[in-house]
Parts: sequence; C-alpha cells; structure tokens
Amino acid sequence: VDEQKYDKADKLIEIKESLANKTYNPIVDDIRSKLAAAHDVPADRIVIKDVYLNGVGIAYYVKDLTDTEKNKIITESSQYQAKMQKLFNDYDKCAIHPALFEQ
Repeated sequence: VDEQKYDKADKLIEIKESLANKTYNPIVDDIRSKLAAAHDVPADRIVIKDVYLNGVGIAYYVKDLTDTEKNKIITESSQYQAKMQKLFNDYDKCAIHPALFEQ
C-alpha cells in the first residue's frame, strides 16, 4: 500500500512538472484528448491548469469558447455530464467557474 502511495505521488509530481514546463506527458495528453472529446473541440483548445487530489481533480479551460459553446455547456449540462462519466471512470462532478456566466 505504501508503494502505491509513493507511485501515485511520483506520477502526480511528473504531471505537475509537465504542466509547469509545458512538456509532453502521456497522462496529460490522454486527459486533454478526453476533455476535447467531451467538449467537441480540438485538443489544442484544452488548457489544463492543474491536476490535484492524487490526479482525480483537474482544473482546465477551453480556449476561445464561443457564445454557442458556452450556452451548450450551461444548458446541456446533463448530456455533458454523461459524456464525462463515459470518458473518465472516476468522474464525480464538474464545477463551472462563475466567469463562464459573464457576458
């Protein structure tokens, strides 16, 4: 069990270093691809800011969201949630930043 904790901690450190240094990491790339699929946008529009809670929590945004895309996230949240649950085995919930609602 202790080895698993250290392995998870090492992976989380690798991920955080990759994000900070903007270097390739297969785990980050996989997360980015899944988020892009959930939002129906190209992966290069997904910007992952942080990964936390042993890799379970992800802070990210979608670059250049159009008003139509914003409305889709807000009005079709149940469909969006269903997509996320299919893409991420341990998906729990999504917290939308209040700035998304600003016009």
